[in-house]
Amino acid sequence: SAFERWSARTTWEGGKIVARTVRRPFLLWFFLLGASIAVQVSVMSPEDKGITAEIIGSLFVVSLGWVIISLGEQLLKLYLGKAKAPQPTIALSINVLRVIIVIVGILILLDIWGMPTSPVLLLIAVVVVVLVLAFRNAAPNLFAGFQLGATQQIKVGDYIKLETGEEGYV
Repeated sequence: SAFERWSARTTWEGGKIVARTVRRPFLLWFFLLGASIAVQVSVMSPEDKGITAEIIGSLFVVSLGWVIISLGEQLLKLYLGKAKAPQPTIALSINVLRVIIVIVGILILLDIWGMPTSPVLLLIAVVVVVLVLAFRNAAPNLFAGFQLGATQQIKVGDYIKLETGEEGYV
């Protein structure tokens, strides 16, 4: 109810979205906090405490990632809708957001469980460099295509004539 009172007082349009999205997992987060405190003050063996803490931490990271994805999707739809962005642009933005949050979440989970994240980060960096080099000539065309699709200057069925003399229907 505190979030609902805050969202009622604020003039930010996203306040209600934040309150609605965070409302359900908030109880889970407090349950996980209580479980974590109970495990730390218990008489369990240190090994059992460590494993239980890793499980609780993993559950928190997964639930937080889920909330961030849901909140990000709703806010992107709100603001890109107001900017009159075309549906493909909104869908692409949401998918990029999902991929980034999932990758960061996986890296955090690997770190919680004590697995090395440096090789994974190095692999991601190498893949990004390879993709940038492979698509360096196609990238300007891709962004130009997004711009043409977003502005709707040229539509399917339009007759165009280029400066090079080429002409035809889109």
